Amino acid sequence: MEISSEHNGAYSGRDWLSDLPDCLLHTILSRLKARQVVQTCLLSQRWRHLWLDAPYLDIDTQDFPISYKRWRMRSRWFEDFVDNLLFHHSTRLLHTLRLGIDVNNYKVDDRCMPRWIRRGLDCAPAVLIVHHGTLITLPPGASSGTRRLTKLCLDQVTLHRDLDQQIATGMPVLEDLSFRNSDLGALSCITSGTLKNLSIDCCQNTGSSIAIAAPRLASLRFTILFYNHAGFIVAEAPSLVEASIRLVKKPHWKLCHWKLGSKPDMRMLRDLSKLLGSLRGSTVRSLKLTGFPKLLVGEKDVMFPVPHTDGLREAEHMWDAMHSDKFVICPMLHWILEEERHRLPLFGNLRTLTLDNCQAGDKIQVLRCFLHNTPVLEMLTLNNCKFSDGVILGKSVLKPLSSNILDMPPELKLLEIKYMDKDAHELKLQGIRPIDVVLSMIRPKLRATTIIQATKVPRKRRAK
Repeated sequence: MEISSEHNGAYSGRDWLSDLPDCLLHTILSRLKARQVVQTCLLSQRWRHLWLDAPYLDIDTQDFPISYKRWRMRSRWFEDFVDNLLFHHSTRLLHTLRLGIDVNNYKVDDRCMPRWIRRGLDCAPAVLIVHHGTLITLPPGASSGTRRLTKLCLDQVTLHRDLDQQIATGMPVLEDLSFRNSDLGALSCITSGTLKNLSIDCCQNTGSSIAIAAPRLASLRFTILFYNHAGFIVAEAPSLVEASIRLVKKPHWKLCHWKLGSKPDMRMLRDLSKLLGSLRGSTVRSLKLTGFPKLLVGEKDVMFPVPHTDGLREAEHMWDAMHSDKFVICPMLHWILEEERHRLPLFGNLRTLTLDNCQAGDKIQVLRCFLHNTPVLEMLTLNNCKFSDGVILGKSVLKPLSSNILDMPPELKLLEIKYMDKDAHELKLQGIRPIDVVLSMIRPKLRATTIIQATKVPRKRRAK
């Protein structure tokens, strides 16, 4: 079989890639960083001006590796590059604009980022992602450039006071909104008729509570720093399907003495209580709670995390020396649920409940509170939850009394329990494992068809 000369030409140096239509070439460029996109102009005459119309711009300081000793020159080089890129960029509509700056290695003028954002919004991007690495202020009055925004991610920024109004009226097609490590004090509400996914990760709220009103909201995720103001209320979310609240960076109890000295109120607990209670107006089907510890709560509204067993006595002496009031040990979730006891409604649509790395209490009070309010629960997952700590509670063993047997939801189909390997060695004196006691409280009123999966997870080894 002979091969035609036309096919032979395929191996004679012809640039077949450049023969592709612009839409496919732009798809290729969308996989590259902004600096690499500009460098493609050297490939051939066909690529010389292609980068000017690239609909995806991923601008990141990590693409400019220069000696650390020349950080001033590196910063100036980066500023000049971004200024020229955005000034010469000719596309009228951007799909994605991402701006990322590592302030540890770059000293960018504070006036640059607002200028770049304004220039990027002139191209009406559909996706805007800003990661500055320090606090900045978004430019006001940019609603004309945000009318195509479907996704907005802001990391380590200070929000302008009229951003809530921009979200409500200037972003008519916004579906995904994410705040991370930002100051939300300027916001009074988050209102959107199109928003579907909202994520608030380790943000500060120095102002009043922020009301969330989004009739199409389907996913709501919070990551809250311990001892931080968590002032959020779900005012309207009739389409909510899944919600999660995660506590992170719980301080070591020895580092909390200054908190005790200043006697802070328990605003965080009450904020979390209001947030959980505000879900009553939603149709949430899946709820996940992560990292809720056990607390020492004082009569004068003072709290700090319960230390490990070996530090409890020292903590008691420290407390007695600083306060005359008594304190009680209480699972954080139990306190929150008790605070909302008279207002906490039935989670009439909740099908899946997950407690991850939470303190459930010696009589699993946390479960008891939840199960009374989840009549149609189908799946319950307890992942590395602490059910009992005999030494801290002042008890040698947790006894499965008949009064402690839980009333289980009639629709429960799956109960999944994952516990650490170390739990199998606790309470050795009487040969009873906490997991066995917990199961004895749950099994009596379970349906015969309910599946129970108890899995022992290997204990994590400390790095040497």
